[in-house]
Amino acid sequence: MFSIVILFFSVLFLLFLPFGTLITSGVGIVFNRKYAKLYLFFFVLVISLPILRYSPAYGDDSSWHYFAASEFSKFGSFSDLMEWLYDGHSNVGRYNYKEIPIFTYIMYFFSDTFTYSLISFVVCIITYYCYTVTIVDLYQENHILKRYLLVGLIAIILANNYRYTTSGMRYCLSMSLMMMVLYFDAKIEKGKIGSIFFSIFYLIPFLVHPAVIYFICIRFAYPFINKIKWYSTLLLLLAFPVLAYLVPCLADLLGHEMLLMYASKIEAYLSNDAYAELFIFTIMARMYIGTLVIFLYLFLFLFLKKNIDNENILFRLFIVLTFYFSIFSLGTVFARNIFDRNLFIVYPMIVLSTTILITRINSFVDNLNNRNFLYFTCGCIYFLCIFIGFFYNKNFPLDYIDYSVSDIFTKNIFEYFSNLPRFYLNTN
Repeated sequence: MFSIVILFFSVLFLLFLPFGTLITSGVGIVFNRKYAKLYLFFFVLVISLPILRYSPAYGDDSSWHYFAASEFSKFGSFSDLMEWLYDGHSNVGRYNYKEIPIFTYIMYFFSDTFTYSLISFVVCIITYYCYTVTIVDLYQENHILKRYLLVGLIAIILANNYRYTTSGMRYCLSMSLMMMVLYFDAKIEKGKIGSIFFSIFYLIPFLVHPAVIYFICIRFAYPFINKIKWYSTLLLLLAFPVLAYLVPCLADLLGHEMLLMYASKIEAYLSNDAYAELFIFTIMARMYIGTLVIFLYLFLFLFLKKNIDNENILFRLFIVLTFYFSIFSLGTVFARNIFDRNLFIVYPMIVLSTTILITRINSFVDNLNNRNFLYFTCGCIYFLCIFIGFFYNKNFPLDYIDYSVSDIFTKNIFEYFSNLPRFYLNTN
């Protein structure tokens, strides 16, 4: 009876007062494990609604994506579009859409509408759902307690950035997909090789944004580095600095298109001066706190290493790869833009791995003082992720939404979808 009542009010609120659904769906996630993922969908749907009213500023990534979508509307089919892109027209506006066919398809799907806030809306739903379904699945399987679900869910949501998700779109979407695929891969892992079936799914985040290739390569190196050794850790720490030197050299030597693409991106992202205007106080604070969070997780991981080395530990692949992703990201701190981008997957993965490990502390550690110190370490990780996430999301794109704050909270879902902003290239 309770489930029916919560579901009824969730749907009722969703139709007539959408933000009321945040309360009912939150209750449903926590107290109705069976349908927790359905309530999670309601939750991310509601937090994505404001972006339906979005019109990007000129120069925002989304303005270029919307421009490209308007160009895609000229093609009668997606295959015709891809043929045109491969026929020497891969760059439309600022970006190369030949390399990212999955994202290109999302854009093409809505291209004839000219209400391209729908693209940001769909990307926002997918991104937040992929990030958060991992911890909700843990809860559904009775692996974590309610309090860890609540804290972890809030931390993961805040670890992402709403404006970057709805404007840049590709990178956040790619990282959320990568995290979700990695989680379910770890869940069904068999032996050291892992799930052969799941290997194909790593193409999905890659075809949304190729920058995820570093993390995919680390995943497939797992059978060879699954035992934590000093040399494998050092190798991952030095991986990016070495690649940053080798890839441009190989690209110049071989002239391969893919290598040239990666070389140009690496050189652009290595130029901290080119991104100086982006590194406002909040982003710099996020990076410093991100470094601290990484070290706290490394401490937690290494303290429990003997237990984690047990092949039977649940989600061992995910926990170990969180360690390696963190080490790899530390090797990018000299390239601030790349390190900041890496945090889009490192932050939520650390939160999820911490949530998995915190439930094992009592069984892993006998000494009470050591237990308390590990609980304190986990608490610091949660607190720091929530603290910096709150300030990191203060750049909510309210100035580019045609609703006031009161409208956002009081309009019904039919009004949200009515008279959506139509795209035009605003140069103001």
